[in-house]
Amino acid sequence: MGSPAEMARRTLQAYNDRDLDAMLTSVSPDVRITLPGGQLISGREEMRAHEQQEWESFPDAHVEVRQVIDEGSMAVAEYIWAATNTGPLTLPDGSTLPATGKRIEVPCVTVVEVKDGLVAAERSYWDMMEAFQQLGLLPATATA
Repeated sequence: MGSPAEMARRTLQAYNDRDLDAMLTSVSPDVRITLPGGQLISGREEMRAHEQQEWESFPDAHVEVRQVIDEGSMAVAEYIWAATNTGPLTLPDGSTLPATGKRIEVPCVTVVEVKDGLVAAERSYWDMMEAFQQLGLLPATATA
């Protein structure tokens, strides 16, 4: 399948292409994805549901890869996630908020672990406060 960095790049490109099948075939059946706030996605079916919901909330979402670093069985991808919230926003607790119509750009990092040729785990990091501020869900912070 390729190096962890190649797999990370392929998965991010599949995200941009809305190719859910390509995303799912690159991960193990019991993949574990950890998102900010402790949200855990377990397995391909939860991953499928998560991505479909995200694309409903942010139909134009895409990533711009800045760099991908390979290290043994792991890769670290740094990218900008940009999107416009035009669909209902589902929060980690399952509640929803109406679309804000706001465009956001958030710097992100994802650590990918590969085992037996498939992505076994992903841990993604981004500033949720920044994302919520850009969406207009929190007041902007004062700058010094």
